[in-house]
Amino acid sequence: MFFKQEKPITPKVLGFILLLLTAVSLNSTKVPLSQIISMGAIGSSLLGYSISYEICKEGVHFKHLKLFGLTVLKTKLKSLNADVIRAFPASFKSNFNWGPVAAMGKQNRTDKYVIRLFEGSRHFTIFKTSSFETASTRAKMLGEILQITTEVRK
Repeated sequence: MFFKQEKPITPKVLGFILLLLTAVSLNSTKVPLSQIISMGAIGSSLLGYSISYEICKEGVHFKHLKLFGLTVLKTKLKSLNADVIRAFPASFKSNFNWGPVAAMGKQNRTDKYVIRLFEGSRHFTIFKTSSFETASTRAKMLGEILQITTEVRK
């Protein structure tokens, strides 16, 4: 079972800007070809990468770094010795750390449903979504795979 993580907005914006600069640079004869290729590759990488967690019944779990859906790097996760899995609503704040809004100290607040694995007082957030149905379904499936009690709260 895979849990794809949300990508922050900053790589999306930077990737788009780099690809836009690449397209503009293609019409210029003053920009070296190596620079155009580099900007295009970096922009595409920023837009195409993702991070996912793979949870297996066998007890071996992995973190995947993917590029356009293909696994580029696969690392083994520490054992997930969770006591309980909880799916519940959570509110997240993120500071705007670039652009003119950063000077005003503004924050962005988003409401999501999260799936967290709890072990004592420690927790690990494995998934965020804006859909309650997705969060509850995935949490129950994860509970069945790991054979752990699942609590879902709306």
